[in-house]
Amino acid sequence: NGNTQTSPKLGTVSSIGKSLITWTDDRNGDNDVYSRQIVGFTSTGNPAEIKTGIDAGTDGQASPSISLDTSGNGLVTWFDDRSGGSIYKVNISNYNVLTGTSAFIDNSPTNITPAISINTKGDGVVLFADTGNNISLKRIVNYEPQSTPKVTVNSNANFAYGYDAKINSLGHGIVV
Repeated sequence: NGNTQTSPKLGTVSSIGKSLITWTDDRNGDNDVYSRQIVGFTSTGNPAEIKTGIDAGTDGQASPSISLDTSGNGLVTWFDDRSGGSIYKVNISNYNVLTGTSAFIDNSPTNITPAISINTKGDGVVLFADTGNNISLKRIVNYEPQSTPKVTVNSNANFAYGYDAKINSLGHGIVV
């Protein structure tokens, strides 16, 4: 169909094949973030799909990241140009995008490529590269970003990308 789709990310897959996929798509003339719910498998083994939009604003959105628990609750984060370079999130419930839950996480001139990890309580972290190629994080509590200042995890890298985090049920985690 002529449009470019990049940066696919897959959430946790349930025992019955339910999950959520998110990606960047330029079908509207600029990059937007989309998702598709996988609701199980057809008799031929192909996934049945439900398309959902996450953010299709007039400014570009890209680099989605997804973290879901085994019940399909979680968050999708992405880089958003609407405020000159911000990280936003949207809530996911039972593998469905909850419209109207889009919220700002952090704004630095060069915020890019978020990575997110949450546990079954909705607690976790969002990692992102910010001004000066620092890798920073912000805490998530009960699926909501905290207003506390971001924490610099690694500073002054030549170029920061490819980082990740995993959080356990106690809220302890590892950042790489």
